[in-house]
Amino acid sequence: MSRMRLAPVAGVLVLAALWEEVGRAHAFGGSIPSLSAVVRAIGDNQQLLLSATETTVLEALVGGAVGLAVGALLAALTAWFPRSHGHVIRSVVLVNAIPVVAVGPILM
Repeated sequence: MSRMRLAPVAGVLVLAALWEEVGRAHAFGGSIPSLSAVVRAIGDNQQLLLSATETTVLEALVGGAVGLAVGALLAALTAWFPRSHGHVIRSVVLVNAIPVVAVGPILM
């Protein structure tokens, strides 16, 4: 293997070793766990993590599909009725300017 190919591998190994040492030394007040503790926690909670990942992916797909449908409808609206362009653009900018964190609880 050439040096160009070994450099990223070596960098990842050095980063992993550094992470392990920082975690074992309880640097930063113990707020950074060791890499081995993280891997062990992932293994211990594998079922929970898989379930949470499945739910997250499903919600993201539904949200993406809804967003795509709304975007396509708004694009069609502005194409069919050019005078609506300004109103649609202002509405879209307003919606995108509001943080999701603020709107989420209202929509729930």
